[in-house]
Amino acid sequence: MSGRDALEQAKVQEWLSYISATFTITGFTQIFRPTRVVGEAAFEGVLQAVRNFGYEIVVAGLYHVETRLDDSGFAVGYHLTVVDFLLWTVWGWADRAGLRTQTDRVSKLRGVVERVGKVERLQDVLAREKGEDRAD
Repeated sequence: MSGRDALEQAKVQEWLSYISATFTITGFTQIFRPTRVVGEAAFEGVLQAVRNFGYEIVVAGLYHVETRLDDSGFAVGYHLTVVDFLLWTVWGWADRAGLRTQTDRVSKLRGVVERVGKVERLQDVLAREKGEDRAD
């Protein structure tokens, strides 16, 4: 999951750093928790300005990820890594943030996300979270 050789491991670390800094720390924090940036007492207009900037960061990040992906269907190498699962999570957050129209414009990223979504163990976890039993 973390890369099969030293080069892939380095690429995985690079991806994880980018995703963490761009999406988690800056983009989605500003969208979902703007008070962490400007404090609880901020006026709604300020909070919305922070959210809007978060949206810009996320959209730019999605487009950047798209340019870094090749046609393999994976972020690193030709197999699943933790990066693919983290991109799947980012995709879900983008959808939750109302950015579906932006995700329609990143076909390579969508391919990675769809591939991850078919992983049986992931489907099992999602079913358990919804309180469903999957038939084996």
